[in-house]
Amino acid sequence: MHLPLDGRIDSPAVLLAKSYDYVRDTCARFGSDLFEARLLLRRTICMRGAEAAELFYDESRVKRRGAMPEPVRATLLGKGGIQGLDDEAHRLRKAMLMALMSDERVEKLATLVEHEWLAAPPRGNPKER
Repeated sequence: MHLPLDGRIDSPAVLLAKSYDYVRDTCARFGSDLFEARLLLRRTICMRGAEAAELFYDESRVKRRGAMPEPVRATLLGKGGIQGLDDEAHRLRKAMLMALMSDERVEKLATLVEHEWLAAPPRGNPKER
């Protein structure tokens, strides 16, 4: 299968400037749910959609460790994040996060955020208020 190629020499500047819109907009430009790009001169496949999500979460086909160039990973995701874990380490970290996602916990978080939001002092130019 021939993949559309984002022909720019290297795409990080575009990716950083447009963040999540980069993949969506480039897919739309090509009329495809996937395309090839160069990130720090490494061949990179960008994709979107339900099939891409299924593929991405299939642990038998995709490994996270080493998939993203270190400077990009460290800048966008930080060090030690779940995005770089595979197998049991990934499953354990994900289970820990999902244990915090009950309806009760999410409601509690929403209440705390609302409280802090309303208690925060106004920001910006006082003349614009």
